[in-house]
Amino acid sequence: MVGFIYFIWEYIFPIHPFISLKNFYILRNDFLNIIEIYFLSFAFMRIDMHNHTTLSDGTHTPEEVARAVIDRGISLHVATEHDRVNRDVTKWIEEYQLQNKILRDDPLYIHSFEGVEISTRREDGGNASLHILHYAQDISTSVELLLEKTLVGKIEKVQKQCETLHNLWCRVHIWEEAKDFTYENLLLFFPENKKWTLNNSHIWKVLTGSPENMKILSDISHGFLTTENLMSEWLKQKGKYFRTISLSEDLPLYEPTFPQVSASLQNENSILSLAHANFSYGSIELFQKNLPLLVAQWLNGIEINTRASPAWVQAILHAHEKYELLLTFGSDSHTLDGNDERHGDLGSMYLDPIKDRDFIQKKFNKIFQKLAMNT
Repeated sequence: MVGFIYFIWEYIFPIHPFISLKNFYILRNDFLNIIEIYFLSFAFMRIDMHNHTTLSDGTHTPEEVARAVIDRGISLHVATEHDRVNRDVTKWIEEYQLQNKILRDDPLYIHSFEGVEISTRREDGGNASLHILHYAQDISTSVELLLEKTLVGKIEKVQKQCETLHNLWCRVHIWEEAKDFTYENLLLFFPENKKWTLNNSHIWKVLTGSPENMKILSDISHGFLTTENLMSEWLKQKGKYFRTISLSEDLPLYEPTFPQVSASLQNENSILSLAHANFSYGSIELFQKNLPLLVAQWLNGIEINTRASPAWVQAILHAHEKYELLLTFGSDSHTLDGNDERHGDLGSMYLDPIKDRDFIQKKFNKIFQKLAMNT
């Protein structure tokens, strides 16, 4: 029988630390903070198949993330940047294991393969964007070409957003100096990032970090736009103000549709897993209504995200069983500081290697088999 699987949860637990869902148990954040991380690294198997570095919108470099993977004792790790394949983290980890003669059958061995979080455009009338986690032993050239087109479109989109903000007299504050809100100055604000990595998150950070910028946006929206809803109501295509403020209406729809993504992958040993369904869909009902269409279009995996509520975990498990989808697990970590309210912490998913032995063999062996890899 499957033993215990632990997920870090988003909120401080009010009454009970454990909530039973079949053989799954949710463990709240503050309860885990009491337990020493070093004890957990010995007692549990840690997994993270969804996380980011400065190669997209993360705050730490691939080398820093690789060192954190090693230090935290993560057993299975996949770097998944937005629309860009990150091979640097795996390279650092492989070099470490080679130098320390850590072989595949060693308990300290870190398993890994290639992955990427692909931005797709939904066509079901719900949220405009849908993120798909693509895993493969080696990401194919056809996927790389698709991602390259997406990145070009993303650059054009961010450039137009900067034009909008410039026309609204918003500013980029660099070293206490207020500069014009231009694409070039946005790059200067994030020196560790490159032009193809900039996205809504970077614009959000610049805007919400400036009271002057937020006053401008609040005034033109008659007090509606705030730090809390700026991302969802203006920067996201589904937002109320996305197409009502200046040049926003001209932003290109750069994301491919899910059928366009899946069409190039159906004959390959690869996984297409729906990322953080709990965030991608506004409700479980909408998720359950639209999932069959994605399955028919060759979705073959679904992620349990560390921020998923008990109800969402149960809905995802039901979908996994009903449609025979592979289960993937991730934190969507964007920082190593542990203070990100919107995303989980790197390696914040634990499996008991003794009690969960059958679970590990059944679920993770399926992933490796799909990718034509040896366990």
